[in-house]
Amino acid sequence: MEKAHAILMTGNNKRGFIDRIPKCYKRFSNGYNSASLVFEKLNISDRIESITVIGDRRYMYDCLDTSRARKPFHLVEQKKDATFVDNVLDSYDAMLKNFRITGERGALYVSGDAPFRKSRTISFFVERIHEDTDIAIHLMNENSVRRFYESVYR
Repeated sequence: MEKAHAILMTGNNKRGFIDRIPKCYKRFSNGYNSASLVFEKLNISDRIESITVIGDRRYMYDCLDTSRARKPFHLVEQKKDATFVDNVLDSYDAMLKNFRITGERGALYVSGDAPFRKSRTISFFVERIHEDTDIAIHLMNENSVRRFYESVYR
């Protein structure tokens, strides 16, 4: 099976701020934020070929830990007032351009605010994507993520 190109969605944070910081960049007590943890899980997954991150420039460059990156990655600054759909389309276009991908190619979209993702979970999900799939989005509801944010929601 082919490897997937991953797109880490850390932008369009209108729905999730904690202390005026996008939820996926709020640091936990261990010093890490969920965007960095998800990036690392994508980085070590054997089913991911490259990583494109889209979000607010200041948070991506100041808060996203890419120091252990082994896979090619690219940071894409979201447009001002970008919607979720804008970020989906802009990140896909950037992925094709920056990794010199010709033709259409599937992409795995992963939310930056789900810190408990494991590399084997990502691999499991990628293995089950049908080869004719254009876009696969792995989303979770707020209640399943809330327990990881309990210390910062208080």
